[in-house]
Amino acid sequence: MTTDDAVMRVDAAQRGCDAVGWVELDNAWDRLRPRDVLAMPDLVKSYRAAPSWQGRAAAVSRATRFARDSELAFQLGLEALTDQAGPVRHRACGLLAYSVRRDSVTKLRSLLGHSDPDTRDDARAAIAAILSQNHHLFKDREFSGQIFWIVCEADLRGL
Repeated sequence: MTTDDAVMRVDAAQRGCDAVGWVELDNAWDRLRPRDVLAMPDLVKSYRAAPSWQGRAAAVSRATRFARDSELAFQLGLEALTDQAGPVRHRACGLLAYSVRRDSVTKLRSLLGHSDPDTRDDARAAIAAILSQNHHLFKDREFSGQIFWIVCEADLRGL
């Protein structure tokens, strides 16, 4: 797939075309490999236009790397906390954990009474990561210090 093909597939998915599935959207984003915060408006559009939970989850997952540098990414995480699909809420909690922004804790605390036990656990882990200012705790839920969450190359420093 060429870069132009990838751009066309992402554009089609953003418009909500049923012909482009979430796997193709994910592959298109892989091809484009957006490494710049300028990709955030496109990721927000993808999230809002995605016809399936898989597409929404992929958009939130891709936005996670920008959670510390982009207000749009952070706001997408907050928005996705209310998604109908558990896997999307999981990725939203992860995005907010990675952001380590304390101003998300109130919204995360509102999920502690959610009907889905996985969502409650994800919110609890995100809160622990944020309050500790250690995003790895979103994955290292036993606080072992042996599990690391590498979102981008900068996360390798200090390990």
